[in-house]
Amino acid sequence: MIKTCSGSAKYLIYCTLLFLSSAGIRPAHGSWIESLNNFDENSRKQCLLAEAERASGSDAQSRSHPLISTEILLTSISGEIYLNPKQIGRIVSITPVGTGNSSSSKREIEFDQTKDLWPVVSVPESLSNLEGLNITGEEGSISISRSGVEKAPNRNNNEIKTITKPKLAFGQLSSTILFRKMNVNNPSKFEIGVFDFKDNKFINGDIIALTNNQMAVKFQNLPSTVISKEGKLRYSLKDEDGSFINSDMAAWGYEIMIPDADIGENVPIKAQIFGLPDEAKVKFTFQPVEGQKYSLPLSTLSVREINSGQPITMISTSIAGNQLISVTVEESL
Repeated sequence: MIKTCSGSAKYLIYCTLLFLSSAGIRPAHGSWIESLNNFDENSRKQCLLAEAERASGSDAQSRSHPLISTEILLTSISGEIYLNPKQIGRIVSITPVGTGNSSSSKREIEFDQTKDLWPVVSVPESLSNLEGLNITGEEGSISISRSGVEKAPNRNNNEIKTITKPKLAFGQLSSTILFRKMNVNNPSKFEIGVFDFKDNKFINGDIIALTNNQMAVKFQNLPSTVISKEGKLRYSLKDEDGSFINSDMAAWGYEIMIPDADIGENVPIKAQIFGLPDEAKVKFTFQPVEGQKYSLPLSTLSVREINSGQPITMISTSIAGNQLISVTVEESL
């Protein structure tokens, strides 16, 4: 706690995470949904466009909660991309990234809504070289970037892969899950979970976007015990038919601890690492903000040193109140 507003500081840690999110979601208007479900395909699209135009006007301006802003990675941007309505609401605009003629590309990209009310964006194969899509909705925005790093498992391969090694930071975990091709008719029936090795149960996360062979997901408030002592994370994917795919993969995570301090007082920044061997090294890069001083803005230590309680660096501030700590934490290979 802050001792006095004028004489002490409370440090708040900000890390580089894939997903950034904020407040909850206002439910869609029932009358619009009911009428939409009774229209033919052309009328459905006209209704969607009309609602998008309306959402960009006074209704959006009168919103009482912050928009959700989310960044995700997909290995390819083509075909149908299903978006969680809790993350974006009704689509207002779609902006392609990385094409010579964005106006022409915009006209080729279509959007609609599934029977279970998930917005769906259709990108033709002719635009498969897109570097990304910026999609704005009534409740938030989703920025999709193309990684092209990994390929999805084969159709008969019952496993899950991820684009990058999963990293748990302050209870948050964001990943792009790759799996064999599946039919997607009711995206709301898909589920994703991770296993808590201590409590022997799965904890469900949120699906941000879904295609026929990958999904971008995020978890919040996870315990460190979702990563085993051997450095394994267990994902479980449930498809719309009720079938499950479970896979274990290498993962790691960290927590950072900073005590409250008086103005001008040097205090240690410490951490705990889990999922990595003692001899592994972890690099911390701190970006000072106004009034802050670090003894070591860049520090690399072994997991053994970090977990023994050795300070990563020392920090002091000349400004009272809550302090933003900006840090990037990476496995040093």
